[in-house]
Amino acid sequence: GWKEQGEEAKLKPGATEQDDWHAGSPETRARDIQQAFADPDIDAIQTMRGGYGSAQVVPLLDLDAVGPTPKAFIGLSDITALHVAFNKIGLATFYGPSLTMVGSPSPPAFSTERLLQVLRGKTTGPVPPDEDRPTVIAIAPGKATGRVRGGPLPDFIYHIGTP
Repeated sequence: GWKEQGEEAKLKPGATEQDDWHAGSPETRARDIQQAFADPDIDAIQTMRGGYGSAQVVPLLDLDAVGPTPKAFIGLSDITALHVAFNKIGLATFYGPSLTMVGSPSPPAFSTERLLQVLRGKTTGPVPPDEDRPTVIAIAPGKATGRVRGGPLPDFIYHIGTP
């Protein structure tokens, strides 16, 4: 929506709006994402929450305009719809904590520090062990390379057969 301030009008971010279960209409959310990618003062875009309804936003985005202005895009859960769309135009995205998960309680220190390392450019090499949660277990020796995609499997399944 528009918010009048003196003689000039400024856009109010959709995160402050509510449209049923969403932070504003799909058009408002698409506009906010588009503006965040276009703004040279913004280095990273981190979602507020999980993103139920983010698939509604994808067809409203001008992905051709997003491609030339890549930024770190961080989110999880149903935000996977946006990860898939941005990956299709060659952007690397980060399946990681939303802003509502930062603070108290916050993600494990290992997760937070690793995300910050990657955002600072340390993107290659072995992933350090997480002493608090040893859940990554090698099932065979060796090295692997390739693209890693994060997200709930059902969200990937929903995209089968879509543009």
